[in-house]
Amino acid sequence: MMATGETFRGIDEVRQVVLRSRDARKHTEEAHIELMNFFSSEDQSQICIEYDHGAIITEEGARLFGKPAAAGRRVDVKICHVCHVKNGKLDKVHEYFDTAGTMGGIDERRLYS
Repeated sequence: MMATGETFRGIDEVRQVVLRSRDARKHTEEAHIELMNFFSSEDQSQICIEYDHGAIITEEGARLFGKPAAAGRRVDVKICHVCHVKNGKLDKVHEYFDTAGTMGGIDERRLYS
C-alpha cells in the first residue's frame, strides 16, 4: 500500500478517517475482520495486533478508489497495527497493510486521498 503521508492528530481527525474507512466497505458473515495474532511487550507499553480484513467494496469505496466497477468486489487484506501505550492510552499507532494481489488493479493511493 502506498504511504499517503497523512498524520492524524486529535480525536476529531481520527474520527474522520475512521468514518471515511467505514463508509468504503461493508462486512458480511463471509467477509469480516478476523483476529490472527496479538502480541505485547512484558510491560505492555508496546502492542501488536494482526488481523485479516475481508470486506465488500461499497459505492463510496469505489469512488474513493476511482474504480466504479470495484463496487461489490470482495477484498481480503492482511493488516497489522503496531501501537505504543503511554499512561494507559495509545499515543502512537502505525498501521501496515499487505495488499499484494487483493486489490485487483485498484489504485491504492486513492484510497485515502
